Amino acid sequence: MPLAPATDQLASWRRAAAVAGATGAVTGVAACVLAWLLATESMSTGQLLTTAGALLAGAFGAGVEGRMSGSLLVVSGTARGSAHVVPLTLTLLAGATSVAAFRRATRRSRGGWPDLVDAARSACVLAALVLAVGLLARTDSGGVLVALDWIAARDADQVGGSLGVTAWQAPLGAFVLTFALLGTTCLLRGDGWPPAVARAADRLRPAVRGVVTLLLLLPVAGLLGLLMLVGGDAPPAGAADVEPASGVGLALAGLASWGVAVLALGAGGPAGRTVAGTASGDLDVALGAFHHRLGHWTEQEPGLWASVPVLLVVLALSARSVVRACDDVRRVPGDLVRWLLLLALVVPALGLAARLSGEGSVEGEVWGDSGRGELAATLGVELLPASLSLLAVAALVALGVGGTTLSRARRARTLEASGATPVDREPSDGHAPTAHP
Repeated sequence: MPLAPATDQLASWRRAAAVAGATGAVTGVAACVLAWLLATESMSTGQLLTTAGALLAGAFGAGVEGRMSGSLLVVSGTARGSAHVVPLTLTLLAGATSVAAFRRATRRSRGGWPDLVDAARSACVLAALVLAVGLLARTDSGGVLVALDWIAARDADQVGGSLGVTAWQAPLGAFVLTFALLGTTCLLRGDGWPPAVARAADRLRPAVRGVVTLLLLLPVAGLLGLLMLVGGDAPPAGAADVEPASGVGLALAGLASWGVAVLALGAGGPAGRTVAGTASGDLDVALGAFHHRLGHWTEQEPGLWASVPVLLVVLALSARSVVRACDDVRRVPGDLVRWLLLLALVVPALGLAARLSGEGSVEGEVWGDSGRGELAATLGVELLPASLSLLAVAALVALGVGGTTLSRARRARTLEASGATPVDREPSDGHAPTAHP
């Protein structure tokens, strides 16, 4: 591939900056809105911006890490740990914005390698932007406890340590996700590539469209999943009260993640929590895996039975988009098989991204009783069985949609071969329908 002239390279970097800037701006504004909704009365402006930065970096897969130590009244000790929570709704927004901005920036391009170079440069610029945000998104541990209303502001100096984004994860996730999306966009265009690549892109295009349809329906499934919880059992006694605005912020940030859980539960996949590690002394922690299928969760939330039809509708719409993107009915079975193969890659990744995970260690004393522990925990779907269950239901849906499509095509060919067409329905003017020879 020959090197482009300096003017072409400068134009390429400008396009990359435009794509990265649009993606960062839209995702950043959405992160600020979520941070404002999540903010407590005790949170300062700096902590609000730190929360927004953590949400922005988290959308690209970056976790948070921190440590704290101190002594306050009858409690003293040290703790360190890290947590990984992906606001999947923001991730989908960032991905959709980057693809839309890239398609607009390269609409006059001839395609091929120059577009792929633009995609790599866009990913690099966005990774640098997310790295800068991640480095700035850091605050002291005492301020975090004050913002959460766990301690009074006058006691913040008693707690040392800091909390912030895991810096190396922010640019890596931004580059990998953005380049994967934009590189796929380049390849699926088909222009400017060798014939073999163009043919492969043509075969993959319907399957990719089906997967994109499923991804875009995740927030809808999450919203329906929240409605399923209306009328369920009341929260247990002693549960933390959440302000209405904070509840809205949590719901919006986790909408797509809850959509993944709804689909997994509807397919019969298990969900729950896992706690592993060691605990000694006065530290009382229940260790083990606690995963259950839909029947268990409906005992407390009967509305979750609706996750079954939601799953079927989402998969049917995704499969139908594959069929609609196919230009030859004879290719429908192959396109649906490729859709299933892509789902086999995407579904486990979604299950992993939708899980909350963390690990850490704590050591301290309360009223003179000491305890210590090293723990790792996850909350979400059990990855392998949930993925297999969802893929099995998707295969059944593909059989149904594919069989219906082929049956209609055979019926149309039979009618065409016999020289007759179906009788028109009764027209709106009330006259009798007309049969065609």
